[in-house]
Amino acid sequence: GVATEGHPYKCGKQIARGFGRMAYEVIRITCHNESAITRLVIEGKLAGVCVDELDKCWHEAPAKWSTLLIDLSGVSFIDDRGKQLLKKMHDHGATLISTGLMSRCLIEEIDATRQRN
Repeated sequence: GVATEGHPYKCGKQIARGFGRMAYEVIRITCHNESAITRLVIEGKLAGVCVDELDKCWHEAPAKWSTLLIDLSGVSFIDDRGKQLLKKMHDHGATLISTGLMSRCLIEEIDATRQRN
C-alpha cells in the first residue's frame, strides 16, 4: 500500500514467531508521513526475523522518503543484526531517535562510530 495523508502505512505486518512456549519475536513498524519527514515507529524486539522485516520495509520505501526519522522509543530489545541494520540506515542518512535509555545509548554509540570514520 501507499501512505496517504493522515493514514499511517503499515510497513510489513506484525510478526509473531513462536519458539515453543518460551519466547516470541514481535515487531510493529508504522510509517507516519509528516510535512517534511517520514517517521518510522518501531515497536517490540528488533531481533531475528524482525530485522529482516525492517530491512525489507526500508528497501521498499518510496523514493519520496528523503528525510527518514526512525523512532526506537518502543523497542524493548535489539540484537547484533538489528544494531548493524540501524547503523547502515543511519549511514544512509536516517535519523535515529528514542526516549528509552537502552536505545539512546545505542544511538550515541552509532553517532560516535560515524564521527570517527
